[in-house]
Amino acid sequence: MKRLILLCLVFLTQPALADFIGQVVTVTDGDTIKIMRDGVPVKVRLKAIDAPESCQSYGAEASAHLYSLVLAQDVTVVERGRDKYGRTLGYVFANGVDVNAAMIADGYAWLYLSKSPRLKALEADAREAHSGLWAEPSPENPSDFRKRKKCRRTK
Repeated sequence: MKRLILLCLVFLTQPALADFIGQVVTVTDGDTIKIMRDGVPVKVRLKAIDAPESCQSYGAEASAHLYSLVLAQDVTVVERGRDKYGRTLGYVFANGVDVNAAMIADGYAWLYLSKSPRLKALEADAREAHSGLWAEPSPENPSDFRKRKKCRRTK
């Protein structure tokens, strides 16, 4: 019930640019997926979250968690524009679950460029409960990690 209320709040508080449904075919990392939309692959960056980089501590766990939430499922994307790399930015919903919020609530991502009180509260709860990456002694924000170090891409 709580997740249904959260889902409704997202839809009511933010007008969609273009909603679409597609099947997830790839999880690139903890905050990026590839969706088949009308037979065309679309890279979607989950809005308002920043998951650890693949080569960063907890990066593999974040990717695996996102994988468990969405892979091979039909998802709804509430599009919110494009990022500087041309990826679609959006909120992703799978089986009634707000995937972006779940990644934060379960401790697999930081809140990123959002002032949402709901998402801030989910992150605070995850931190307090030492969920996911918050169980680490000194979790490093992915943006700080990227400034300091580059991952070798194998994609």
